[in-house]
Amino acid sequence: MEGERAREDSAYKDAIASLTAEFNRYKKERDDLTAQFQNSSTDFEGLQKNIKNMKNTIENYDNDITRFEQEIKTQKESFTKWLKTEKQGEAVVAVIYTRGFKDIAHELEKQADQISSPLMAEQMGTYVKSYTTVINSILVEDFIQTITEGTAKWNNEEPLRIELEKGSKGTIYLRIKRYELYPFQKPETGILKGASGSSSMKTALIQSAQDIEGFLSKNGYSYKNYDLSRAENSIREAGLANRHAEEGINAQARAYEEKISRLKTKITNAKDEKELQTNLLKKKGQQYEQMKTDIESLRKKRDESEKMFKESQTRLSEKKRIRESIIIKTALAAPKGSETAANASAEAIQDKLEEVKNDARTQHSSSTVTVINYQLKEDTAMQAVTEAKITGLKLISFINEGDSVKVKMAFRVKTVLDESPATVPAQVAGTSKKPAESKTVTPPPESPAAVSTQVTETSKKPAESKTVTPPPLEKGDS
Repeated sequence: MEGERAREDSAYKDAIASLTAEFNRYKKERDDLTAQFQNSSTDFEGLQKNIKNMKNTIENYDNDITRFEQEIKTQKESFTKWLKTEKQGEAVVAVIYTRGFKDIAHELEKQADQISSPLMAEQMGTYVKSYTTVINSILVEDFIQTITEGTAKWNNEEPLRIELEKGSKGTIYLRIKRYELYPFQKPETGILKGASGSSSMKTALIQSAQDIEGFLSKNGYSYKNYDLSRAENSIREAGLANRHAEEGINAQARAYEEKISRLKTKITNAKDEKELQTNLLKKKGQQYEQMKTDIESLRKKRDESEKMFKESQTRLSEKKRIRESIIIKTALAAPKGSETAANASAEAIQDKLEEVKNDARTQHSSSTVTVINYQLKEDTAMQAVTEAKITGLKLISFINEGDSVKVKMAFRVKTVLDESPATVPAQVAGTSKKPAESKTVTPPPESPAAVSTQVTETSKKPAESKTVTPPPLEKGDS
């Protein structure tokens, strides 16, 4: 009987050790895969944020490029407006005409302006062409080709009229008049045309005193016979205005060209940076797909290890939940009066039932583990008080020793925990790390639990012989 008990205890302990080792192995595998999954998920989240930041950066470069291009357009529009509205110099035009007795001064002035227009248009065309390269380097469209004729405006200065001679047909005058030139501004009255009036009017564009002298000489008049000091002053002032206008357009062109050049440089840099980020984004995209595949593979492995862990946990819990063992007791019984040895042995067995029950209550032990962030930190064990069911009883022997009887008996005890085992918390699936938390849990294989008590106290009457050797103890024998 001692050998049978030893074999059963050894087999039970071996089974518990094997299931415990299996449980620990699956638990470690589950914990390792969970940690790998959490680390990979954290890296994956970082990659997602990195990709999002790169996309935002590319979008910002696109916005910058659009903004710079719009600024270039604004600068060109501003330069175009300046060209159209800014005076670009002056012109002095001389006209020789005859005023008859029936001519009206106003009409003659109008005819003189009309016949002067082609000369000023020609001067403005020459001016515009001289700045073709400068202007078209700033304005992408061929702005020069859109200019057919500019606008000439009287500067509100009273024209200079000098009487050259009087004759039978009337008085011949020399009119010198200053005009402000706007070569990039379209005429409000349409394209300028030469006068269709009197062909006797002679015109010339005057830029110096020599031009007046030549103009008068060509028409049969001597420059020295007239006081032309006022005309010379007008010519000098017009020349000064032209020099200022030339300096002004050059300065404006340089300023706008520099602004637009800086903006173009910014656009080039932004496009280069965008291309760099785009290439990096492609590489990150490939890395993203690979990490996504790896994480999904880890998720499946983790889920499978979680399943295996729970199954091993259940097997270990079930093995520890039910246990059958043999408890051997020895008692010394003293017959009372005429009581037989067999009766005294039966009473001794009856008295041992409570002691056997107490021993059975302590068959199970409980353990408490402390887990911090799913890592085992402390493991303590203690005896667990349980209730058990005696399922079999065998009398091994009883021997007379003087006035007493030495009784040796064996009890088969089956202990069943009637509560479902608690579950060790499994790692929560997810892509982010859980904050560290400390808690105490009691794992199922070693958890104390209440056990229902069903004790059957059954005894067999021993044979009245002095020494009895019963058959082997069978499970379920009562």
